[in-house]
Amino acid sequence: MIKEILEALQPEQYKQFMYAFEQEFAQIIIYEPGKFIGVNVGSIGNLDLINQEGVWSVGKVKSAN
Repeated sequence: MIKEILEALQPEQYKQFMYAFEQEFAQIIIYEPGKFIGVNVGSIGNLDLINQEGVWSVGKVKSAN
């Protein structure tokens, strides 16, 4: 799942993610409305993690309602 999402990112998004990975800082990208892929995100209040593999995470953005 995570690999497929990473491969579908735009080249500039992919480069941005790899830089965040290498520098070990948190980064998320909304890849579909309400869904994100992240690196080094851990537990953030408005994100629901669905799948996590190492430092990579996929999940949903909680609604503000």
